[in-house]
Amino acid sequence: MWRAATTLLGLLSLFTAEVVIAVVFRMGLWALLPGIGMAGLVAARFMGLDRRENLPRIFALSGVFWLAILIGLTATDVLTRHMVIAH
Repeated sequence: MWRAATTLLGLLSLFTAEVVIAVVFRMGLWALLPGIGMAGLVAARFMGLDRRENLPRIFALSGVFWLAILIGLTATDVLTRHMVIAH
């Protein structure tokens, strides 16, 4: 129970930091950093990666790596398209 309560407090504090960064300081891109921290906290605590062997950690990291590849390819596609105006 104590572990879940500390995780919840950590998530709430990171959420507060994310809202303050995005709304008060208007630095929307920097608000991703607490979000990454929240994802890491969930992976470590709720998925139990901090208490597992190395194989589940490798698969979790490979999933993050694959997601980065997909986001990068999507961004490359969107950023390299040229607008064609039909006459």
